[in-house]
Amino acid sequence: MPSCNTSQGYWATPTFSTNDIPDLTWRVMIVTGSCSAISLVVVALLQHNAKVYMASRSEKKVEVAIKNLKELTGKEALLLQLNLCNVAAIKRSTQEFRRSAAFSLVLLSVGLRHWYFTALLMQALLSGKESSSDGHTRGITTSKTGTQKLYSQSKFLNVVVSHQVAKHYGDQGVIALSCNPGYLKTDLQRHIAGLECKVVVSALTQLWGGLLPELAQHNGEFVIPWVRMGKCRPETYDDVIGEQLWCYLQEQVKNT
Repeated sequence: MPSCNTSQGYWATPTFSTNDIPDLTWRVMIVTGSCSAISLVVVALLQHNAKVYMASRSEKKVEVAIKNLKELTGKEALLLQLNLCNVAAIKRSTQEFRRSAAFSLVLLSVGLRHWYFTALLMQALLSGKESSSDGHTRGITTSKTGTQKLYSQSKFLNVVVSHQVAKHYGDQGVIALSCNPGYLKTDLQRHIAGLECKVVVSALTQLWGGLLPELAQHNGEFVIPWVRMGKCRPETYDDVIGEQLWCYLQEQVKNT
């Protein structure tokens, strides 16, 4: 099965840096994924005054990451307990979050249960456009190419889902992009001294896709390292395949 554009491996020099991130005061964001990887993104968001929820199953790991992030930035991220192995737990997490905030950005690595998490939060995401300077909210899904067939298939489906979210919610102010962030091995706890450099090289693509106004014109598309638009395989943009997947996902979560 062909993967996304192989030119992603030839990473261009970025034309965007964390200095280009606007002030994010009053912006509320959710970031999911492994603590070491998402901490690199959270650093930049905190440094620009965003309120950031780190969604993870491991409370202990997130608490350590939050402590380290506060030491580095002087600002505190928040824990959102998220156990994707349990549908009831996902529902509890979204109910807890909806009581506290509308939000304007979600950065995640999407599978079926990540999709369920996003679907339950869609109303809060739609409400979040009121606090966004460009009148949009965004969902950025990680869709890195993998060497294992099943992994590669799942990431391909992430791109299809993002394209469909853009199609179904774009007229309501939602920008959905899929993103290959690059091949990264991160560990905030070990490499905190070199973290600023790591943010510059490893979180730029996600931050660019999630925060810059000009990306609104690329709704439903695919972002690749470093900080540029790419293309995935042709099936990604096939509306028949996209609608089939969209209907399947709706069916899976409608009675939960």
